[in-house]
Amino acid sequence: MPYLKELTPIYLSVLSMRLSFGLVVFALPLYIGEKYLSVGIIAAAYPVAELLLVFPFGVLSDRYGRKVFLLIGLLLSAIDLPLFSLTRNTILLTLIHGIQGIAAASVMASSLAAVSDVAKESRRGREMGIYDLVNMAGYIIGFPLSGLVIDATKDMRSPFFVASLIAALGLIITAFLLPRDIGRSTMDLKTRLKIAFKGITGGREAVLLTVMWFTIMMFISFFLTFGPLIIRGMGGHHSFFRIGSYLSALIAILAITQPLYGYISDLIGRTKALLTGSISIFLLLITIYAWHAGFVKYHIAIPLIAILGLGSLMFSPAGLAFLADISKEGARGSFMGFYSFIMNLGNVLGPIMGGAFMSAFGPRDGISAMILLGAILTGSSVLIFMIKKKKEGSSGGYSLAYRLSGDIQNVFALVG
Repeated sequence: MPYLKELTPIYLSVLSMRLSFGLVVFALPLYIGEKYLSVGIIAAAYPVAELLLVFPFGVLSDRYGRKVFLLIGLLLSAIDLPLFSLTRNTILLTLIHGIQGIAAASVMASSLAAVSDVAKESRRGREMGIYDLVNMAGYIIGFPLSGLVIDATKDMRSPFFVASLIAALGLIITAFLLPRDIGRSTMDLKTRLKIAFKGITGGREAVLLTVMWFTIMMFISFFLTFGPLIIRGMGGHHSFFRIGSYLSALIAILAITQPLYGYISDLIGRTKALLTGSISIFLLLITIYAWHAGFVKYHIAIPLIAILGLGSLMFSPAGLAFLADISKEGARGSFMGFYSFIMNLGNVLGPIMGGAFMSAFGPRDGISAMILLGAILTGSSVLIFMIKKKKEGSSGGYSLAYRLSGDIQNVFALVG
């Protein structure tokens, strides 16, 4: 079967899932109101459910194929989404959002493994970049669309119904266009689990992948959860469509670079691309914290943020392509499920910690605390990577400080 004919329905199923999620993510905190801790708890229910089930769904998709779990996730999402409109009770909304997380676990574990199954090794960086682009496109389109629907209907519940229709459309596309036999394996469960566990514990790249992805997803979930409330709190007259457009524009900058950076990782190698992205993320968080705390002036901070922001975007497509490279056929669902577990752990803790920090210290200081925590985590992961690199005998006699300074210079050369 032609290459694109297999990949296109996978990307469309992911897009429909993320687009429906984008509509809900924007509308839900506005629907609940400015109760930061309640918003954080409700928002965390989605990644908690995804966290618990993404690995089992990945394992099962190795056994029964990818298509059935894409269909289960989209069907469950289409049924669950309208239920948000029936209540503002925190417990019930947490339960409803948790069901949405189950649907996401089914779709995301199987779709990431399916792309790994179909994409050729020489093109995996680019294809994983496109996968990232499709994921983010759901938010890019979903945020302003959700705001537009609210402005047009004057009803905070309307995006939930639109999201349900989009998930149903994705279900139809997947049912008729995706081949049934993608990803089926006869490998025994014990072997698949060994392969997955080895991938998450072995090698210095595993340190970068686990800690960095945890931190990245923690910030993304925090940003997506509280972004609409933070922008509304800045003052001025902002329509819901305009607020959604602001958030969408930020994500679009990130999204459009992903296929390019994936292609670059195909050319320069995954490890160099991963380290470039990781160091850039660490320095980016340090710069944002210094600016937010008033230590660095605006005219200095903005150019640094722009340069380091571009460098940090290299991490995700290189990381996903690296996972696809080292995963073995027949165990990719299990393997990707393990890493999806790490990502979703960040999704779980991001809204909860952010909501707790903002409730305890206020919005401004709460944001500062989150940024500082992220800088500590990312800086530690880069340091551990360099120490492991030295122990593995790749230092060539140079000191750690010397090699680290050289890597940082290479980062600025690549992103500048």
